[in-house]
This record gives sequence, structure tokens and C-alpha cells, in this order.
Amino acid sequence: MRFGARMRGRDQKRIDKIPRSGYNKRNRACSFTENSGKRGKKQLLTRRQMTEMKFTANLRGNAVVGQSGGPTAAINATLAGVIRGFFENKKSGGGIERLFGMKNGIEGFLREDMVDLGERFSSADGTANEKELSRLQHTPASALGSCRKKLPNPGTEEGKETFERLLEIFRKNDIRYFFYIGGNDSMDTVAKLSAYMEDKNYEMRLIG
Repeated sequence: MRFGARMRGRDQKRIDKIPRSGYNKRNRACSFTENSGKRGKKQLLTRRQMTEMKFTANLRGNAVVGQSGGPTAAINATLAGVIRGFFENKKSGGGIERLFGMKNGIEGFLREDMVDLGERFSSADGTANEKELSRLQHTPASALGSCRKKLPNPGTEEGKETFERLLEIFRKNDIRYFFYIGGNDSMDTVAKLSAYMEDKNYEMRLIG
């Protein structure tokens, strides 16, 4: 089925039966948690807003995006939308300076295995390379590689070590924006990270 085509009949019914964490079927919206160093606040974004997100310059830093869980027909299209949003943010003088991609989700991120997506999808004039983004958008599977890792509870010994490592990488690379594409376990990762960064008073935006 062509990307963006409207699903009908049995196909739409199958999609509607799939549980979505933080997904509002009626408004076609996804939730994200904004951690401003105080109390995390959940907001709703439409799909279009998710792919054309423009942040103001009140929080400057770099962004990272990853893919997790089973690859779906839309997982690379979502990634392409995040990359387009990054270039739009740069064009408007927003706060995101660089966009990194995690190789194999949070597992690769813990190893600092990342690629600079701004460089990878940039044209000669510094704008988004739409030809490459269109190719990514219509490519099946997970372009960055996926994982099935579920983060441990930060209150455990293993969790303490894992989350301290994540915070260390965020600070080292000045990452203030975190995008994670996936299902329920991926949203669990976003929720745990948001709570931990709030506790450590590290200001960032976490979107899943």
C-alpha cells in the first residue's frame, strides 16, 4: 500500500485493534512528555505535528532519535519526519543544533554508537535532501537498526548503572531532545528516562 494512502475495510479494522501507548484514536494524536526540570507534563500532538515539530529556541542543544521494537510499515516514515523537522528547526533558527541517530536503539546509544543524520541527509546547500528522505520514507524495516531492550528500574543496582551511563552520554553530547520510535516498551523507555532526568534536574524534551 502506498505510504499515506487511506486504509479501508479490513485493513483499517486490523490497525484499529492494535493497542497504542499514548495514542488517541479519535484525535489521531500521540503523547509526549516534556521535562522542564520540574514536573514532567504530558501533551498531545497530532501526527502532522509530530513529523513537522518546530521547537523554540528556549532550549538549545542536540537531538537524538532511535528506533525500537519490531519494524513496521511506518517506522522509517516516522524517522524521515523527524529528520525533516530537524531541518525545519534549523531553518527557523530553533534550538536543535545537531541530530544524531542511535544505531540499534537504546542498546547502541549506551555504546555511543551513533550517526550524524544532519550530515547524512543534507544537500550541498545545507537544506534537507528530499530525494534521500523520500527514499528512506518508502523503505521497509528499520534504517537505524532496532532492539528489544527494556530499561531496568532505575532503583535497582543494574538500573542505577544504566541510567547514570545514559545521563553521562546526554551531557557529553549536549543532547536535549530525545525521540524514540516504537511501541509500548519504547514508550516505557521514554517514561523512565523522563522521570530520571526530572529527578536529576537535567532539562530536556523526550518524545515517543
